[in-house]
Amino acid sequence: MCKKGEILMVQRNTSSKSSSDSSSTSGFKKPQKIEVKKTPARKKPTCQFCSTKTEPDYKNVTVLKNFISEKGKILARRTTKLCAKHQRRVAKAIKRARILALLPFVAQYKD
Repeated sequence: MCKKGEILMVQRNTSSKSSSDSSSTSGFKKPQKIEVKKTPARKKPTCQFCSTKTEPDYKNVTVLKNFISEKGKILARRTTKLCAKHQRRVAKAIKRARILALLPFVAQYKD
């Protein structure tokens, strides 16, 4: 039939023929194969915690500082390249570390 990535296209014959002639060909043209180009697959970003098989911990402040902006905000998932599961856990760990005063809530004021 059709290979993967091909579309079979059938066109109806619109020319006027006699009724005896159209019954033998049934009014359809020969099927034509059309190639469809596939879009290249994007390379998936690898999560830091999935690749090392570790979990984010609120006591490990040096790791958590990588996921905080200069202003003290938690960075977005598209910036950190974390998977959804670990992004949620990092956000929770940062919030716990802030409450325990291991991380600042906001950046220090500079004159």
